[in-house]
Amino acid sequence: MTQIPDEIVQRLLMPNGVQKTIAMPSGMSGASVFRCRTASHAGQLVDSSSQSEELALKCWPEQTPGHRVEAIHQRVSSLASKLDLVPSYRRSVDGKTAVVDLRGCWWELSSWMPGQPLPANADIAQVTCGARALLAAHRHLCTIELGQDRHFQPPVFEPCVAVQERLKRLQTITQPLQRCFQSNLAGSVPVRQLTGTDPALVLQAIDRARELLRRNWPDRSRRIQAELATLQFDPVPQHWILRDVHREHLLFVDRQVSGLIDFDAMRIDSPIVDFARWLGSFDCFWESPFETATQILAEVEPDSPLTASPAIGDPPQFTEPPSSEPGTGRPTAPRDSSWGLDSPPATVRPPSTFRAIEEGKSIKLLMAIARASLWLSLGNWVVWLVDESRQFPDLSRVAERVGRLTDYASRDAEH
Repeated sequence: MTQIPDEIVQRLLMPNGVQKTIAMPSGMSGASVFRCRTASHAGQLVDSSSQSEELALKCWPEQTPGHRVEAIHQRVSSLASKLDLVPSYRRSVDGKTAVVDLRGCWWELSSWMPGQPLPANADIAQVTCGARALLAAHRHLCTIELGQDRHFQPPVFEPCVAVQERLKRLQTITQPLQRCFQSNLAGSVPVRQLTGTDPALVLQAIDRARELLRRNWPDRSRRIQAELATLQFDPVPQHWILRDVHREHLLFVDRQVSGLIDFDAMRIDSPIVDFARWLGSFDCFWESPFETATQILAEVEPDSPLTASPAIGDPPQFTEPPSSEPGTGRPTAPRDSSWGLDSPPATVRPPSTFRAIEEGKSIKLLMAIARASLWLSLGNWVVWLVDESRQFPDLSRVAERVGRLTDYASRDAEH
């Protein structure tokens, strides 16, 4: 776990009244996270009415460029102004939401979002609830400017980047996988170096995944590449998306979505990518992928903005008369705050940038991305653990994830 540098304490933590920090278990991205608590009426940036609160301090992975951090912060800040489920950033003494330390690593401080992820065996109603929250996020994301590298507003219609990336990875991962199939598994994985990790369980999970890939990779990779190839040049509506919104990044309290976290992977691509990532995190999807995807997308939005194809250029429509931002005259949507199973959010029409593709094409794209992501994720884990022998902070968690991916891939291979 990365230690908190003095300059971050002085410039970011102290001005926001942080008095206590607790290091949290490291995730898979390489970022370091601390849970913080502030003191009431403390710090020059904390006003006299403030109460003690919990915050999240994060150090981005090393070598993350500053311009990317700043671009993501701009989009997340805009999203947080519309949705209560998105954390808001705290500012440093010089008014920045991102602070770089002397090593060149970037730090941020944001509100701590309550709740826990859904379990992998969550029922379809719970998964649908999460999909509604994603749709709410995309209704705002599709109105955000694309950035200085794009000299126009959304919608933009281009081939899906996720499809092209997965095609490339399918071509490059085959050779490393072949080496893994021939390697001595017990001598490759450094599980015995980690206290509290059961080597037998980790090795069992990896070996099971390797054997499944050995039997099925040639056929499945050919099928997936053929499926993606039919979609790689199709122009689809694009805007800023979350891109890594698996089940651990959407939090629930009771029956309501309470938080959306981890925006490191944001970029411009098709919103279908986020829905494929979300649905692909659950057992119910892999039990009957096409039927589950069709049902959830239909329930999330009855008139199917993901599968409809209205005229380009439709203006945003709101269920309430929109207000205007002071001094701009630009309409603003009402802030959304509650996404529960029992009370779906009021419908807020998105602009046509979110309305994707022709009838049925979005389901096909979702299925192709989900299937490619599944097999590539499983292949990547095997390559990382067997061929490259990377060090992971919690191999027991890795074993659980690899085991679940292997179960999903086994089901997919049967179809």
